[in-house]
Amino acid sequence: MVRILLVDDNPSDVAQGLEALRAQGFSGSVRVARGGQEALDFLLGRGQFQDRRRHPLPDLVLLDLNMPRVDGFRVLRQMRRCESLKRIPVVALCGSAEEALRAVAGEVRANDCIVKPLAAADVERLSLGYRNWTLRLDLPEESPVQPAWPRELSAPVTGGAA
Repeated sequence: MVRILLVDDNPSDVAQGLEALRAQGFSGSVRVARGGQEALDFLLGRGQFQDRRRHPLPDLVLLDLNMPRVDGFRVLRQMRRCESLKRIPVVALCGSAEEALRAVAGEVRANDCIVKPLAAADVERLSLGYRNWTLRLDLPEESPVQPAWPRELSAPVTGGAA
């Protein structure tokens, strides 16, 4: 099962993102962080997210870049500096094509970008990209972190919003 962390402060965008994942039959566990600070707390195992058995690291992060206080660029920079987080693929959710270009070409190195809102066709495209991103990590065959996506795209979304 692939674990996704969806990070967005806009309830409408969160609802559309969850619906897009469901429409593609995504079977992984989806957690929602409602802003950059909550995302960092979750990713770094701080506060209520200290128990990694209850709050395991995601296999993929869908990250809104334009959020108040702690924006997605800051979250992504922190992830790329942290040894335990830097290999997690991140898809930037952008408000414009210019913002998407900045995320991919810039210093934060998102794996991919989507101009919001997230749609079912985007999820389908990401399922193919995810396998390529994780193959580039050179994980050993016996690694428990081997990607399960896209083989498990057959059941509805499980799990709930954080």
